[in-house]
Amino acid sequence: MAIVQGIDVGSWRVRVATMEGSFRRFVLRDVTEMESSVGTAQALEAIRAQEPGWEQADKASGFPLDRGAMRLVTLPFTDRATVAKALPAEVESSVPYDLEDMVLATQLVDTDKGKSRTRAVIAPKAALEATLELLRAAGAEPKALVLDAEALASFADRGVQAVIDVGHGRTILALAQGGQLVAARLVPIGGHAMTLAIAEALHLPEAEAEGLKHASTIPAGTASTDGWSDAEPTDADRKGVAGHAAAEAALLEVVDELIVELRARLIALEDELSLGIDEVLLAGGGSLLGGFPARLSLATGVPVRSVLVPGGHPASCALAVAYARVAADDVKPLDLRVGEYAYRGHADVMWTAASWGALATAAAVLLSLGVSAYRLSGTWADGAEVDAELVDTVTRNFPEVDESRLADSSVALSIFTEKAAEAAARVAALGPAVSGEPPTLTMLKALSTALPPNQQARIDVRELNISADAVSFKAETDSYESAANIEERLKGTERFAQARKSEEKKSSGGLTFNMSIPLGAVEGEGEGEGAPEGAPVPEPGSAPEGKEG
Repeated sequence: MAIVQGIDVGSWRVRVATMEGSFRRFVLRDVTEMESSVGTAQALEAIRAQEPGWEQADKASGFPLDRGAMRLVTLPFTDRATVAKALPAEVESSVPYDLEDMVLATQLVDTDKGKSRTRAVIAPKAALEATLELLRAAGAEPKALVLDAEALASFADRGVQAVIDVGHGRTILALAQGGQLVAARLVPIGGHAMTLAIAEALHLPEAEAEGLKHASTIPAGTASTDGWSDAEPTDADRKGVAGHAAAEAALLEVVDELIVELRARLIALEDELSLGIDEVLLAGGGSLLGGFPARLSLATGVPVRSVLVPGGHPASCALAVAYARVAADDVKPLDLRVGEYAYRGHADVMWTAASWGALATAAAVLLSLGVSAYRLSGTWADGAEVDAELVDTVTRNFPEVDESRLADSSVALSIFTEKAAEAAARVAALGPAVSGEPPTLTMLKALSTALPPNQQARIDVRELNISADAVSFKAETDSYESAANIEERLKGTERFAQARKSEEKKSSGGLTFNMSIPLGAVEGEGEGEGAPEGAPVPEPGSAPEGKEG
């Protein structure tokens, strides 16, 4: 069973959410947390010691909004190539970094009336390197590093929702439209300021004040209007801070300051983006203060509720769980590990591009052997044609085999089986050397899973091409109906939803056809850095640059 982990490195606590399962079927097992006052690396090491699957787990973590930035860039054109060229200069003009000093990740949000909107996430290289180094030092190098605000936006699922994470020292506001992050803001007030207010009012140590805060319930009414025209009177039956009026007043002063800041930012975003906010979702430990959701709702006029964290975990665990979902590929925010910072597994230093290529080649050969063996077992009665195909397969994949040994088909099959076992052993031996799987192997497995079983539609793959932009193959099946079945099964898988068949031709063995599967997003959802509209998809039989398999 595979394990993935999300690592939330907060200024007060480190949390690790662990999920178990298989491709797109991960469930949350637990969330482990530890105070980071001992040091982030030490806290991670302590959690690591409790998790036997730590070394094998794929991990994802966050990059803080206060060290980076997010921009929604609107351009007066929709052509993806033109958008990709214009974006860097547009982004550079809006942030205090030079282009060469930052990492830029972009994704097209939508297009409308000749205009496009693209989300851009920016991180200074120095800060990105420092974050990665901190995690590496604790044996927690993430395969993905995403903006914390975008991870929070993964909890938004409809309409226009603001996801607000009240953390220890800051509050993140992530505004999502249709589940996509369109704006992010930061308020430099968090739960720690609330604790300090109680501690100073009652002259208590912070630890005691923290306990009082968690036991407190504030009223829904606004004690401090600060000129709001729609303010409501304070509740008469407030519970307060364990009966301490001075502490309650100090706590409310901080809470209301935070609410004023949040309300101002929400109103500004509604005006800036010409939209209305339907709901506010709360996350973070600070949001657990009793009465806070009701007080925020009354001040903003918008329904407020806590995010739903799987397993009944509190909203304070939301970010860690969001990162675990990123590691599981359940959600796909923009990854800042691009270019020179791209993830290459645990053996980053030892493995070269040639190593990846060798593993990918072995995997491709294994798939070819596996598919061919499966087909041959079901069609051995085809006689001479199958014998010739078997010899050709062994000759192409294993040129070191003496062709004279292949005259006897039974010997050829024996060699075929032996070589398949050897390839499997090599892949198994190489696999643990890296975290996760090379992209080609992952793609091959996904493709094999998506195809219908042989009893539903025979498919004999003759040629297979895999590139960064598309998968394409030439294949043979029994009939037009079977080809249509294969296409529909592929389209039923999210990754291959754009599959389309072409060049269907009757053959002696049934029907040959081509299948092309663009891997980019569908129109209006693609990445700004992707290929331009109308970019050619590699046809079966071609050898595009960067082809694997």
